[in-house]
Amino acid sequence: MRLPGGPEGPLRLDAADAGLLELLDGRRGSAELVAAATVRCGPDGPPRLARLVAELAERGLLQGVTPAGPGERPTGRLARLARPRSRAIPHAPELIVWLYRHGGRLLVSRPVAALAAVAAVAGLVAAVLLLVRGRAAPLVVDDRLVLGAAAFVGFRAVLVVAHELAHGLALARCGRAVDAAGVRLLLCFPYAYVDTSPVWLEPRRRRTAVTLAGPLCDLALGGIAATVALLATDPLVAQLAFQACVAAYVGALLNLNPLLDRDGYHLLVDHLGEPHLRRRAITRMQARLAGTPVTPDSGPLTAFAVATVAWGVAGATLLVGTVALSSGALGRAVPEDLRWWVLGPAWLLAVAPTAYLLGRPLRHRGLARA
Repeated sequence: MRLPGGPEGPLRLDAADAGLLELLDGRRGSAELVAAATVRCGPDGPPRLARLVAELAERGLLQGVTPAGPGERPTGRLARLARPRSRAIPHAPELIVWLYRHGGRLLVSRPVAALAAVAAVAGLVAAVLLLVRGRAAPLVVDDRLVLGAAAFVGFRAVLVVAHELAHGLALARCGRAVDAAGVRLLLCFPYAYVDTSPVWLEPRRRRTAVTLAGPLCDLALGGIAATVALLATDPLVAQLAFQACVAAYVGALLNLNPLLDRDGYHLLVDHLGEPHLRRRAITRMQARLAGTPVTPDSGPLTAFAVATVAWGVAGATLLVGTVALSSGALGRAVPEDLRWWVLGPAWLLAVAPTAYLLGRPLRHRGLARA
């Protein structure tokens, strides 16, 4: 069942949720609804009903509940800048279906998935050997940081398309059509997207397969690139292949990271059965920091919020550390006595979003006490 859902897109309900929707006819009280949900869905009925009601209310589909309108959204410059902007590419869904029918189905078959897993593992070994032997470094090609960075960005653009195409082909294998595909712009960074929401009408096994198709594609291509870099006799070819490997592994890590709104996060939400986990966890954490009383937490919200802050700091450190690994090329680009004057501000800039996340509620708390 599909219901209109405003800017978030249509709301898709599976058979169980559609059955619970029939109970929301205005003739039952809360206790009767909970009892009826238990009869229909067992012990999972009441929490499933609560999630359904929350989703309907958020989309303005419940009588007497007004959803947050455009005027109630954050209107600050930073909030507007951080809001993703999407542009669908015409006929992209049809192209994915055409590719699936003309050979793409082989790429999402079980034998190819097994080969991809083998390539991913072999590539990790090859990448470690390359780093240990000093044959390659992240973001460095021909001892030049600029060339390495340009190669990395170029490979990332290609790999993003391959990643999203893997999602689309896996969805087609499940017999579901892609609703939309296109480009999103977050800050100044463009990336591709494929709407795989129809898979949420499938069993969990298929949902997991479609979600993992993209990261597995990243790991497999990264493994192939690392193997090429290890076996190549031409140093330039090896260094270029290694940048492709780094670009692929960075994509896999970003997409599997459960703290970012990517594949790993959706796997976690599906496993825990906690809708809007990120928003609820961050809102709760900021409320506690601001000194606002909050309701007791079952555990996942607090754990997710703490992990988000920890990863914000660790991720910034990892990013700057990766650049520091390219110390040879960095030394030629920046004098040694100024190197940490470059890396230090870079780390502060990378950790700024996490600092803002914590600093804003703490500032409100301080103003309230003053």
